[in-house]
Amino acid sequence: MFKVVVSGVLHPGNIVYFSDFINNLNIQTFNYFDLLIINEGIDESLLNFKFKKGKLIFKKSKWMDPKKNRDQMFESLRKLKYDVNILTDLDDLMSNDRVYESVISIIENKSDICYNDLVPFTNQQKISINNRFWSDREDFKNQKPNIKHNVFGLGNTAISSRIVGLDIKVSDNVVYDWEYFLKVYSLSKYKISKSNGYTFYRQINNTLGISELGQKKIDEIRMTKIFTLNQVIDKYPTVKEEILKTKNKNYKKINKPYWFEL
Repeated sequence: MFKVVVSGVLHPGNIVYFSDFINNLNIQTFNYFDLLIINEGIDESLLNFKFKKGKLIFKKSKWMDPKKNRDQMFESLRKLKYDVNILTDLDDLMSNDRVYESVISIIENKSDICYNDLVPFTNQQKISINNRFWSDREDFKNQKPNIKHNVFGLGNTAISSRIVGLDIKVSDNVVYDWEYFLKVYSLSKYKISKSNGYTFYRQINNTLGISELGQKKIDEIRMTKIFTLNQVIDKYPTVKEEILKTKNKNYKKINKPYWFEL
């Protein structure tokens, strides 16, 4: 029998949404799965919740550092040896079939990585699947990590034991997920599929795909993208060209941008 786990990092920035996250897991259509939480400094005695689907694994963070907490999550998953490893951000929600659809992709379809679309929301009572984030874009349909956009996030992917077993080293990067999946895919052309579930992607600052970005934020994104691409410059033949394009593009503002759309 295969084993399934949902995993994420609990920290002071998402604790206010944690009960909603647990309630969302408890109504998943898939009947049994475990939950791995890397706990960054939250007093567990103050948490009042009941996870009903399976075993709860709470691991205290070794560091008060977002990058190292994610390292610890992947290290824990390697040791736990689950067949299906569903990655989440604890301030997000998911469609009630996301766990089930991830299991179908990894177990029945024998995918190494599966990813699902995002549905941005600001009001939890007004989530509309019509507001899908990636579905109409070629980068979503290509079904592979790419150097132009960050389609594969830690909130909308699931990975097999084969991927979890890889010892991927990620730099101190604000877009940990993009670098992680670019490095994974550079090792082999792993089987990737698109899942039918959804991640409901909470827009805390009401920016992603919704608002207009000014020059300061554009410059921050530009530097982050260049930094990320430099981490894989020896792994993809067109990275140098993409870095040059990113440096030379001149924007004063971008309306409703997607991830690193520069």
